[in-house]
Amino acid sequence: MEESAIQVSHIQKKFGGVTALEEISFKVSKGSIHGFLGPNGAGKSTTMKIITGILKACDGSVIIESKKPIGFLPEHPPLYKNMIVRDFLEFVRDIYKSNSDIESILSKCGLKHVEKRMIRNLSKGYQQRVGIAQALVVDPEIIILDEPTVGLDPHAIKEMRELILSLKENHTILFSTHQLYEASNLCDEVTIINKGRILKSGKIEDVKKDLVSGQIILIDLDSPVKEDDIQLLKSEFELSEINCEGNSLKITTIGEKDIRGEINKFLLDRNYIVTSLKLEEMDLEQIFDKVTSKLDV
Repeated sequence: MEESAIQVSHIQKKFGGVTALEEISFKVSKGSIHGFLGPNGAGKSTTMKIITGILKACDGSVIIESKKPIGFLPEHPPLYKNMIVRDFLEFVRDIYKSNSDIESILSKCGLKHVEKRMIRNLSKGYQQRVGIAQALVVDPEIIILDEPTVGLDPHAIKEMRELILSLKENHTILFSTHQLYEASNLCDEVTIINKGRILKSGKIEDVKKDLVSGQIILIDLDSPVKEDDIQLLKSEFELSEINCEGNSLKITTIGEKDIRGEINKFLLDRNYIVTSLKLEEMDLEQIFDKVTSKLDV
């Protein structure tokens, strides 16, 4: 059994009469990159503020398996923008009475060439890097990043992704996002939240396996499928969706049964020549759309 770095148990949070978090529980494995996924307003920032002690939960508990401070990058980084980058990081180090090597942190975060520039004159991407650098100054074992790529251009997002991956070697990282592509390319684990409730949590492959019901079958043919045959397909097989474009079919099935052979026979019996038939793995974005739409009732 993997060791946990963070354990969140039955957390509840209300603001007045509005329930922001409803009995949420999940764990973050030590040494992992854990994506906390959900649309805007799902409860991600509230959860992170509770984990870091900025907000107090109405009920439940959070256990942090580390004696060191948590490195935290909030949604709006706490930067003194009239300060020079190096001076700011040294200032943070002095506040926390840390022995961190500022030179090493500047290099790790790709800030060496801008260390003498004023923070307010940096791009959004570089200000986010300064925000991560200040989170590293406390020499944390656990780093929490709230929407670290929000508002960044594609090039800055790519660089931020590479930076986060580079930090995994010596840290446990929990980061929130509503960008599913990020989670697919970065995370070992994910927790999906919507409307203050946890939909699923665990290793990415396990989450996919647990949440995906059915298969996506991609078929290429020698000619377009007739409308009558499409209707027959719908009536003879348990299908949730059929998309027909030119000589190609995209079929989404219901249930776990592999019906590729049966569909292939159906098409051959009607004189179609199947040139390609394969399964498409449902990606995290499709899964996310599927499970969050179930909750939107």
